[in-house]
Amino acid sequence: MVTKAVRFHCVLHLSRLPGNALRVATAAFALLLAGCETAPSAAPATPAGNVVRARSALSLMPWLSLTGARLALTTDHTGMPSPNAGPLAFMRFIRPLSLAARNGDLVILDSGSNTAYRYDPALNLMSALRGVPTQPGTQLALGADHSLYAIDQPGARVLRVGRNGQMLASYSDPLNMPRPVDIAVDDARGLVIVADGTYNHLIAFHALGGASYVIALRGGELSVGAVGAIALGPDAIYVTDPLCSCIARVAFTGGVLSNFGRGAVVQPGSLAVDRFRRVFVIDQFERALKVFDRGQLIDTIPARRFNMQQIDDIWIDEGVLYVADGLSARVEALRIAAPTGP
Repeated sequence: MVTKAVRFHCVLHLSRLPGNALRVATAAFALLLAGCETAPSAAPATPAGNVVRARSALSLMPWLSLTGARLALTTDHTGMPSPNAGPLAFMRFIRPLSLAARNGDLVILDSGSNTAYRYDPALNLMSALRGVPTQPGTQLALGADHSLYAIDQPGARVLRVGRNGQMLASYSDPLNMPRPVDIAVDDARGLVIVADGTYNHLIAFHALGGASYVIALRGGELSVGAVGAIALGPDAIYVTDPLCSCIARVAFTGGVLSNFGRGAVVQPGSLAVDRFRRVFVIDQFERALKVFDRGQLIDTIPARRFNMQQIDDIWIDEGVLYVADGLSARVEALRIAAPTGP
């Protein structure tokens, strides 16, 4: 667009021309000016699937800072920590590296103590879970029934453990899933979705066990070169691709719909998606959290902003962002404000 200052400068020079020349030059200048004002108004071409406009920047409010909790030696009939077993000692986290949350239920895997804890924020109590893998590479997810899903990498399988500690199911596929690296539970479709790091694809298991199938990660000109972490959003499955340092948006039935984040994320780690489809991705290289809205980067949150040293794992549940920091030996819970704007 031509500014008022530029217009005034041009008219000043035209006023110095003689009569006929002035009329010709004025007409020509009017055409030029009209072209200058209308040409930029057309929106730049945008590839299909990309997003043009993002909403407001992110707002996070500290809620809880957990360095540990009182350890209950027993659980009630629902599997939650029970305070009725005598004096309770405070147990500190040593190196919490993985977590999962669902409907206010929180499970924290502390690799330093080789223990998975179920935490009750209302009572500030936690109890140890039995039968849950605790080796490096274990990722967690919680189902709507509060059963815990945990990756067992040495066994190339996913275990499902009930809230009361009972082993409910085991998911494996030797041909298609030799190295599971991440997991997501799709209760709406009755599926357990697992990312495999050897073949770089997704495997969908029926939650009740049995049949499984591969979810394709190719669609048109788009494809996923390597599979890192996965998360379910309201509209799609989101997958980090370490090869392109980007995030792919994948249809539940298979096929890459779009990708974003190239140049914004150096080394993508775990990710989570809120109900507004904002995507939170750990950048392990920068020790920061990158937040995308409609494909655009809207915020970069360094670990030090909340007095953390690094971000090892994240999870979003009911408007709360849970962050595991192994170096600081704690878990932060931050409330996420709803976005403003269209």
